[in-house]
Amino acid sequence: MLVPIAAVVLVALAVGIWAYTGPIADARARDRAERAEAAAEAAEATRLEVCEDELQESYDSLSELDSRLDVGVTQSDFGGFVGDAQVLFDQIDSDVVEANSCAAYEEMEAAIAIYIATNSAWNDCIFDDYCDPDTDLSLGSDWVTASEHLDRAADGGLGRADGEPA
Repeated sequence: MLVPIAAVVLVALAVGIWAYTGPIADARARDRAERAEAAAEAAEATRLEVCEDELQESYDSLSELDSRLDVGVTQSDFGGFVGDAQVLFDQIDSDVVEANSCAAYEEMEAAIAIYIATNSAWNDCIFDDYCDPDTDLSLGSDWVTASEHLDRAADGGLGRADGEPA
């Protein structure tokens, strides 16, 4: 008879301890999870800030080039703008971009590649007796594609003073 009473007392004691510590443990677990989430959000914000610091100047140059195309440019002016944008793009530290997984970089890289290719094609066409830039080249559609790449780079927080996606 003593064994069953001791077992009941032990079970009651265990239930009492759990009832007392269970909510405390749950609160501690929630607190740890909230702190871990806050730390992850802070790390992501820092990563995005590093990306923006590294890419913003080059992005601004590409965005300016894109804006100039909306009003029209000559081939020689376009070549100068592309060259200026390429100089700034070449100054991006690829180690920083890679270490921080800066997604906007790939979009910017695609845009500058399009601008370089269209500049070369336009220049070559000018010196080709049988080429008409207005009918033989697809500069406008290529520039729209480059602009779309820049829009996607902006969706990553570039180009906005508040860092929020466009």
